[in-house]
Amino acid sequence: EGGWGWFVVLGCHLQHIIIGGFERSDGVLFLKLMSKFNGTASATSWVCSLSSTVRLMIGPLASAMCNRFTCRYTTFVGAVLFAVGVLLSGLAPSLVYLYFTYGVLGGIGRSLSYTPGLLIVGLYFDKKRGLASGISSAGVGIGTFLLPLVFEILFEEFDFFGAFLILSAIPLNLCICAMLFRPLYIHHSIITTENTTTSTATQTDPEMGKNSLQKFYMKYIKPQKTETNQRKLIDFSLLKIPSFLFFCIGIAIFTASFKSAFTFLPALAKANGCTEREAALVMSVTGIVDTVSRIGAGFLLELGPIKPFRPVVYNVVMFVIVLVTFLCPQAEGFLEYCLVGCVYGLLTGGYISQKSVIIVDILGADKISHSFGLMIFFQGLGTLVGPPLSG
Repeated sequence: EGGWGWFVVLGCHLQHIIIGGFERSDGVLFLKLMSKFNGTASATSWVCSLSSTVRLMIGPLASAMCNRFTCRYTTFVGAVLFAVGVLLSGLAPSLVYLYFTYGVLGGIGRSLSYTPGLLIVGLYFDKKRGLASGISSAGVGIGTFLLPLVFEILFEEFDFFGAFLILSAIPLNLCICAMLFRPLYIHHSIITTENTTTSTATQTDPEMGKNSLQKFYMKYIKPQKTETNQRKLIDFSLLKIPSFLFFCIGIAIFTASFKSAFTFLPALAKANGCTEREAALVMSVTGIVDTVSRIGAGFLLELGPIKPFRPVVYNVVMFVIVLVTFLCPQAEGFLEYCLVGCVYGLLTGGYISQKSVIIVDILGADKISHSFGLMIFFQGLGTLVGPPLSG
């Protein structure tokens, strides 16, 4: 409920800034790829769609790797793959090449970097899980504010390869996040060791100290290995629970619409009187409101009168988001698109930040690792279909 857990939240927050910022810059990247390769909107959107789809659909694998190798090591591997994918994208001779480098390779790296942070925050917190999740995911809003403008400036000031070369350095900062993800069993072992040392400091019998050490090993260290080896990698039986199954289906449908909106919103703004720089600013404005919404949702949904009805509030917000999405094509000019972006960011920020909290409300904290992996797999289905179909 605190202590080192807040450093874990910091790591997850930075993680969301980087990965969320890259994904919210898809609309800016879409315009640059359209200009360079002269492809159709549908073909170009596959680059952005694949990166998110792969990130989400291999969520169960990322969860399994966290169970097997810890969240820290999984994040390290993901950061390197993510950076390599972005770097190689700068050499792209065609969209098909980008499908593999930016889409598949980069998507794998994003998944292995993204999933561990969500899981470990859920493990470190119980009563404050909603607040911790809100603060962690608020990084997406900051990333949305910063990175679309960074993308725009880099592509304006440098050539295609130069922009990707500089951008490839950003994912390596995820290694810093990994260092903050101390495995929970190590955290408990450190605390227990300190308590054991304090409680036995006045003991003078060497045999008693030896016995205490043996008991500590048998109780805290040895069972950890046995428990890890016995875990299932992916528990598909959770889909037999109706409430969780319908939750996953709803997430898939929502994500198809949500991903399409963020991919094409800059292009739509440009077609309705905005410059490319103004289109990037629309995304930045959306990011500011998104940040406030995520933190505010964490506080609001923890309030006593609201907490028992969190799943109901969650579904109502999703319905309102659908209504706002219909307004996007009706806007004209920079100010109207900023207004639409503010409302959209306000609603989607709170909705997305509380996914893991709602899963715990439905299934319990003990199933968060396997359930979250399955849920983001369904999100992947939505991102696979949404942008190409919309394009």
